[in-house]
Formats: sequence, C-alpha cells, structure tokens
Amino acid sequence: MPLNLIRQTYWSAKEVVADWMWDFTKEIMGFTGNRWSGQDWLKHKGARVTPSEQFCCSRDIAGYGKTVVIPAGGSIVWLEDVGDREEVRAEHKPRNTTLGLSVGENGFVYRQWTLLDNGGRVDILRLADGEVHGQFTIYNLRFAIAIEN
Repeated sequence: MPLNLIRQTYWSAKEVVADWMWDFTKEIMGFTGNRWSGQDWLKHKGARVTPSEQFCCSRDIAGYGKTVVIPAGGSIVWLEDVGDREEVRAEHKPRNTTLGLSVGENGFVYRQWTLLDNGGRVDILRLADGEVHGQFTIYNLRFAIAIEN
C-alpha cells in the first residue's frame, strides 16, 4: 500500500478532523505526480525507476512515544507527531532490503534485513541528536552471527 499517514482527531462518532497528513513520495522523494504512472516517474526522475524509488510500505510501522518509525521503500524514516504537524527527525537509507522492523521500549530500532542471500541479519539503530547511529551486523565474515526471527 502507498504510504500516507494521517493523524486524525475524533471529536465524535460522526466527525473526524485531520490534524495533519504526511506523504512519503512527496516529503522524502520529492515526487508530486501520479504515483501509479510510469510516465510521471520518468518525467520526475529522467531515468528508469530503481528499487530505491519503491514507495510502498509493506512492513509493519513501529512506534514509541510520539515517534513513528516507517520502513518505506529503501528507507527507514523517523517521523514525530508534534501536534498540529509531523516532523521528520531522520532518515536511514540502507543498501539492502528490510524484512522486519520493531522498536524496543528504549527507542532502539531492530531492523532485520537480507542481502539477497537468504541469511537474515539484524541492525540495532537509535536516533540521537537527529542522526541515526547503530550497531551493524557484519555479514561478510565466515563465522558471523546472524539473528533471524
């Protein structure tokens, strides 16, 4: 499904007010065309679309406090609800596919990924001062430990 997040306030069973709406393709990719049109993507990009332009969110969104962690396309985005609007706190652009994502009570993000070799690995990411820091799994050592769930 395409990633559009809407923060809504329910005033009553009949009335819904959208406080804000965030669109991954507009905010992160700068794309304002028809997301389902190959011609619009070609016009926007000037070249063929690659896996990094994937805009669907096919994994579970995770959250802690007022922060939502979004595995969309080739990115992991930290989005904070600041009341009347959203604010992107950080973006992590790994060079591999996210298989699963969860967040611990301490705000650490556990990202399971693969490099097309069927071997699962987990990176532990944390947001500090607007930057993503992490403990990254070493995947090219003969006896590296890999964690799969």
